[in-house]
Parts: sequence; C-alpha cells; structure tokens
Amino acid sequence: MRKVVDFHQFTRQYLIPFTQATKEKLIPYEYSDSFSTYSGEYFPSSPLTDVVYSFDPKAIEEGLTHLNECLYLSMTDQKQGRIDALLKSMRCFSHYLGFYGYYINEAFGSTPSEKWLSDPDRLKEKQYFQAYYDLLLLTRMGLEENPILEGSGQYKDITRQVQTHIDKHNSIANALTHLPRFTAWAKLGNHEQLISTDPLGPRGKVSLPDLFYAIRQRNVAQGYLRPVSEVKEELRNRSHGLIPPLTSKQRL
Repeated sequence: MRKVVDFHQFTRQYLIPFTQATKEKLIPYEYSDSFSTYSGEYFPSSPLTDVVYSFDPKAIEEGLTHLNECLYLSMTDQKQGRIDALLKSMRCFSHYLGFYGYYINEAFGSTPSEKWLSDPDRLKEKQYFQAYYDLLLLTRMGLEENPILEGSGQYKDITRQVQTHIDKHNSIANALTHLPRFTAWAKLGNHEQLISTDPLGPRGKVSLPDLFYAIRQRNVAQGYLRPVSEVKEELRNRSHGLIPPLTSKQRL
C-alpha cells in the first residue's frame, strides 16, 4: 500500500526554508596579526546545529531551479532529464541539509572509502539524506498520480541566458584582472572569498631594502633560508666527502 503524500509537509519542511535561505547574506569578517589585516566574507552556516557545513545562498537558488524542473517532469511523465535534475538539486542542497559528505561518498551507488565508513558523522548525514530523499520521492510519486493541472493565476516570466564554458572562463579572467590593489581572490574547496592586506605606507616612510632585509633575516632565523657562507662551506665539505647531517627543516 502506497503511503499518502502530504504535499504541504514537503513545502513546510523544505521548500519554504530553501526560499528563505536564498535571501541569506554573506557574513563579513576581519582580523589582524603581526603582519597584516585580513578581511572577507563567510558563507552562512547550515541551520542544523550538529553539522559544520556552510552553504552558498546562490547554490540554494540554483537547486530550487533544478528541483522545480524535476517536479515538473514528474507531472508530465517525462523521465528523460528528471533524474539528472534531481541529482543536481540534491548536490546544491547538500551543504544546507547537512549530508554533503554522504552525497559525494556513498549516495546513489558510489563506493565509499574506508575513511568515510569510519567517519563519525556518516550515520548522521545518512539520516539527513534519507529523510529528505524519502519525502521528495513520495512527493514526486504523488505528482505523477495527481499532477497540478491548473495554475495559481500568478506567473513570472524569467528569461535566462545560458552561460557557456568560454563565457565563464572569460568572466573569471576579467574579474581577476580588475581586482583592486592589495586584494586576492582565494578559493578553498567550494568556497571563494576575497582577501586583502593593508597597503604600504607612503614611499618616503617605507624603505624597501630594509623591508626585504627584515624578511630575509626572519626566513634565515626560521630555517627557510641559509647564509651564503654556510652553503659554500657545505659544498666544500661535500667535495671532500664530509656531508653534514641535515636539519629537520632541511629534510622537509
């Protein structure tokens, strides 16, 4: 016997929070150390308090587009493209819903690694994944049997231009070319953010040779550079078969 679907449950539990998540703002941050001041923006955290994921509001917006396509194809009995739209939507939502690790390592027939199988968050992420997927599957099945034949009377025309790979490549290249001075665009995993440093003071108050000397001396003290005299002495010893033992930093 097939379970009765409550479409309002899926809407309350997922669609409404997804829509609200698209309006979340990035969180600015700034901190300083002895060398510089760093600033940028954090992605907002998942609403689930027991996971450490952050999500991109733009990814949620993209996921809603794929989800809408998936549900529409379910109502029109068009199987082609429906699964692809489903997978894309779940990937977009995976950080927000707390199952990104499970999605990329184990979901939909993926072969999990030993490291993932022993991950303490695996079972928790599996539960989050299964809860969403089960309710979504029931919603799809319900729409297949009882499609929405009449609209609400409210329509919004959305015209989108598909961005090609070359367009995306050129867009990124243009953004990197026109970054402000003392600013860098960094990417860690799927997260992109701008970092900036304090600009140098007036030229009359900054002596670049002194600055270079201080940096060089600090690198020598920390073992990253060696004085020329030491290198020459080592080469002489090597030529005579006397090779001194390397330090731990030199071995690295």
